[in-house]
Amino acid sequence: MFGNYFYHQRMRRSVAMFGKMFNDIYVLRKDSSGDIISTAKVPLAYAPRQKFIDRIRQQGDLNNDQKVAIKLPRMSFEITSIQYDPTRQLQKTNNVLRTGDDANHRAKINTSVPYILNFQLSIFTKTQDDALQIVEQIIPYFNPQYTLTIKPLDDYSDIKEDVPLTLTS
Repeated sequence: MFGNYFYHQRMRRSVAMFGKMFNDIYVLRKDSSGDIISTAKVPLAYAPRQKFIDRIRQQGDLNNDQKVAIKLPRMSFEITSIQYDPTRQLQKTNNVLRTGDDANHRAKINTSVPYILNFQLSIFTKTQDDALQIVEQIIPYFNPQYTLTIKPLDDYSDIKEDVPLTLTS
């Protein structure tokens, strides 16, 4: 219906980029004298928050022989909405034309359509201190925006985009 098949993995890259930002979060546990007892890397998964909540609730419903193992602290994220952004739309004639190896091969890259992807990051912990440690490692980077530069197309490494990430709540 729309012509030739293409898949540039732009949304997939956005999801991976979002997850990568929160990949190296740690929680330290200390004893009463202030010495570090343990350091735990907080696992991150792309999964709906409800999935983890249901799994935690299952633990109370099971008898002693059926325990569901879930390691806390844990973080998960998911796409909650996709919205068209008309304020960033460029002219439809603003395409990128590239020549290939010979004169008969040209590539036409259509103007991208601006969408806003809304993500939800969920944090699950046993203690409030663990949750506050995680939040304090995230919030300072957003003022309220953090900008990443990505290469949206594999075949064209010279094309780069600045992607703003805004913390809304």
